[in-house]
Amino acid sequence: MNRFLLSFLVISIFTFVACDDDGTGSSTPTPSEPLDYSGVWSGNFSGGDEGLLEMTVSADNSMTGRGYSTNIKQYFTFSGNLNTDGYLDGAESNLKTTFIGQFADSTASGTWSNASGSIKGEWSLER
Repeated sequence: MNRFLLSFLVISIFTFVACDDDGTGSSTPTPSEPLDYSGVWSGNFSGGDEGLLEMTVSADNSMTGRGYSTNIKQYFTFSGNLNTDGYLDGAESNLKTTFIGQFADSTASGTWSNASGSIKGEWSLER
């Protein structure tokens, strides 16, 4: 009889501990691995100007880029950083143009504008 009670008590404790609920009804999310945006991304830009665009993202999410404007027939460079969610905020070019946008697994897109905001458009890239 004592073994039966002891077994019952041990099983009850394990069941109680395993099924313990904090009453909130929510579980702690498991953090997911951030996407790796590193590599070379190629595409184009359009709008008030158009041309080719390439961005190279390093493992530390720093970014350097280059492009070619078909309107002014000139190459340009720019640099910036992506946050851990792949958001590019304010990459500045040597032509005083700013690029913002979002990187995903294999595509990236966003907007660009010159310092005065009078010339602007969109850009898109693929890895």
